[in-house]
Amino acid sequence: MVSVETIRELGELTNLKDLGLTASGGTGEEDSETKTLKYDTLATSLRGLGNNNLRWLSGDISAPEQFWNNCFTCPLHLQWIRFNKIKTPQVPTWMAHADRLAYLDSLQVEQLLS
Repeated sequence: MVSVETIRELGELTNLKDLGLTASGGTGEEDSETKTLKYDTLATSLRGLGNNNLRWLSGDISAPEQFWNNCFTCPLHLQWIRFNKIKTPQVPTWMAHADRLAYLDSLQVEQLLS
C-alpha cells in the first residue's frame, strides 16, 4: 500500500514531465476515510505537477467521479492524457484552461451542458 506521505511527495517533483499512474480503489483493509484522503492527496499532487512541468499523464486510475474535477486547476504544459477510462459527471472545469492539451483518450462524460 502506498502511504499518504508518498503520494504527497509525488507533488513535489516539480521537474517531472511524464507520469504513469496505476491506482485502484485500495484494499478492503483501508477504510473509506483513508481512501478519500489518498485520492484528495493525489489530486493535490497532480494539481502541483500540472502547475509546473507535467506534459504527459497516463495510467489506470479507478478514482471517484469528482476526482477529475479536482486534480488540476490550470495545467500549464499538459499536452497528453491517456487512461483506460476516465468517468466524470461533466467535463472537468480545468480543461477550459488546458491550452496545450492535444490528446485525450477515454473520457466518459455523463452529462454535457450547453
